[in-house]
Amino acid sequence: MESLMEGTAASQPPALAEQASQAFARNYFLQAAGYDEQLIRDNPASAPEIILKYLKAQIENTQFEAEIHKALIRLYLAEGQPTDVLEEISDYLDHAPHDPQVIELLLKLGYEYKSSKLLVPVLEKAAYFNFRNYALLKMLAGLYLERDNTAAAVRLYEGCLQNQNGGRLADILSALAELQLREKNYARSAELYRELAQKQLKNVLERLEALRQKQGMPLELELLLAELYAQNTNPDRALGVYAQIFADRPGAAGNILAGLKKFLKTYPDYPDANFLIAGIHKSSGQYTEAVSVYNKILRFSPQYVDRAAEELRDIVQKMPDQVMALQSLAEIYMYKKNFDKSFYYYSRLLDLVPEQADNIIEKARKVLKVDPQVIAAREILAKSVLAHHNYRRAKAEAEAIIAIDQNNSEGYCVLGRAQQALGEYNQAAGSFRTALALDPYNKTIHHYYQEAAAQNLDEKAVNLAKKVEKNMWKYSRHYELGLNYFYRGLLNEAIAELQIAVKDSALAQKAHKMQGLCYKELGRYDLSAAQFDRALDKTPGTDTDERLKLLFYTGLSYEALGRHQDALRVYEEIVALDLHYENASQRIAKLQSFAWVEIRGKALEALIAEPKTQRLIVSWAKNNESEEFAKKHKNKNVDMSFSMEHNNQAVEFALKGQLAQAENELVLAEQMDPAFTIVHNNKAVLALLAGQLEQAKTYLDEALKLNPKLCVARANLGIYHLLCGEKDLAKENLEKTLALDDTLYVAQINLGDIYYEKEDVQKALRYWSVALQLGVLPELAKRRLKYRQP
Repeated sequence: MESLMEGTAASQPPALAEQASQAFARNYFLQAAGYDEQLIRDNPASAPEIILKYLKAQIENTQFEAEIHKALIRLYLAEGQPTDVLEEISDYLDHAPHDPQVIELLLKLGYEYKSSKLLVPVLEKAAYFNFRNYALLKMLAGLYLERDNTAAAVRLYEGCLQNQNGGRLADILSALAELQLREKNYARSAELYRELAQKQLKNVLERLEALRQKQGMPLELELLLAELYAQNTNPDRALGVYAQIFADRPGAAGNILAGLKKFLKTYPDYPDANFLIAGIHKSSGQYTEAVSVYNKILRFSPQYVDRAAEELRDIVQKMPDQVMALQSLAEIYMYKKNFDKSFYYYSRLLDLVPEQADNIIEKARKVLKVDPQVIAAREILAKSVLAHHNYRRAKAEAEAIIAIDQNNSEGYCVLGRAQQALGEYNQAAGSFRTALALDPYNKTIHHYYQEAAAQNLDEKAVNLAKKVEKNMWKYSRHYELGLNYFYRGLLNEAIAELQIAVKDSALAQKAHKMQGLCYKELGRYDLSAAQFDRALDKTPGTDTDERLKLLFYTGLSYEALGRHQDALRVYEEIVALDLHYENASQRIAKLQSFAWVEIRGKALEALIAEPKTQRLIVSWAKNNESEEFAKKHKNKNVDMSFSMEHNNQAVEFALKGQLAQAENELVLAEQMDPAFTIVHNNKAVLALLAGQLEQAKTYLDEALKLNPKLCVARANLGIYHLLCGEKDLAKENLEKTLALDDTLYVAQINLGDIYYEKEDVQKALRYWSVALQLGVLPELAKRRLKYRQP
């Protein structure tokens, strides 16, 4: 049968018409169409009549319907009607869907008829019946993409893939993988590339490498690239990809670990793979899992001991109580015969797991058999004996260590712990004090020192309470018990005893002074100033040292109250007696340096007096908002500002503990001037004192919105975060405060608390020391430094 695209030999029109009629009459429709198509080309006007003849025959001769459809295709082609051609091909496909001639014709017409709306539906019908014809699929998919219908192209290839398109499977996989990538179906794209890699690994690797050069490569494909590198016997490149994925996408840790697990099936115990697995666990805070992997590395690849040790040290730095990491480090350094480091980690382990004592004792004894002078082994032996509650033996071992090395802080620490366990609290405190002098930033020594001192005070308190009970009228016993309570931080109990002791005229001066110190720590500076005045009245004029001390305490109380003129008067009286007493001259200079507006509008600053109980007190703070207030009211008399007066009255009430009255005054101040920023700060402080944290945050946000550089509000925001347990935010705000105004020494105390908890002991001590020397509450700084300094 002749091709649908080829005509018959040229003849004269009359002869052609006769030949067409004869063939048509014998039902040779395709042959007749060969003549008729030439007639149409020669005379296009004859096309309708000729085509109508075939359409009628189609109805009358149903047994020749398929052949007539094919004839009509030729005639429509001759006429040059794309729509009619495509419609006829569509009808013909219902009768002969697999006719190669029609499919070939359709492929050729596809390029010519691209603009026809019927082309895609006809190609779809042809593709449905000829899904193994890759050229047909490719043309149809191309048309979909030209018409921005990627999803249709995907469905086409997915359907073809399900029907297993024989020899062109790789082409289909490649095309479909790209289409799914374009559609952002990354998981499916990765599946297709993985299947394609079984046939064309090199090509897939090249394609994925090219994608990786561009930013934003999908995770699924990047994971596949690593997997294929491993299959292609390139493990290091595979691990490089996994490591980069984790660096870029920490959240993909689960996917990476799954890939590495598969990797290790091909490359068992591959060290770098295990290091990467351990590193992922470590970064996720899964330290136990990480240590297990590092231990596995050491079992199979001991040559990596230094690298593993470095990683384990990092874990211990991040989590000091990680038992497995400490034990592994101790064993590593024992293996390397670095006994000092080994027993250092065994010592830390023993503090956490006393049950390990027997095992550690055995190791220490083995080392000491070889070298009796290994101090670290003796230290751990002493600690292990201590863990076994053999306190006298531990004491003897510690003394033996000190005999060899008088500067051995660990020896003094063990000695102190043994003495403490034996009830020798005073001696224990002395041992810990010596240890602290040798190792000043060791928090463990701080803890034991404070504990031994507290036990010593507790023991004395019990004895004193018994003596007081026997003789209630011996006021000296009440005074001693009051002092004991004061040193233990039991301030209200101390005041109660000192109020009794003051009845003894010989003790009155001391009792008033100690009451003043108690009230000052409680934030009642008005009461403390009164007590210091009473003590001063009872101090002989000849006792200059005592008078200077009481005057200094009084000046600090006035500063905390914001009574700067009174504080200046007292400090000037001090320097008249002794120009170099404490830092009175420096305080005079500081007070005189304040601008009038800075001290006119009073501000409240909160402080956590006791970190464990989170007990709050407040004090006066410099108000750098007052300058803005003065500028805003430059045409008014600031002194006459009712808002200012109500604010200042509120501060005075608050510092006397009259919080309800203080709140009423602040409400009036805000009503008169809502933009008076310091009022919002002061309302926040009252809310903090009442435990209304969220309300306090609202007030502080408003204050800082009005004036972002209001230092005292920034400091109070730090206290808010500290009370909420948000230590990093607290640290950030307190540091910003001091960067803006380093004279807000109250902030130094709580910032020191944060650093101490974060293990930066040296910086904590530095902040507390500044507050001790320059702040208005040195007694609080002194409490923090006590037992943390030799």
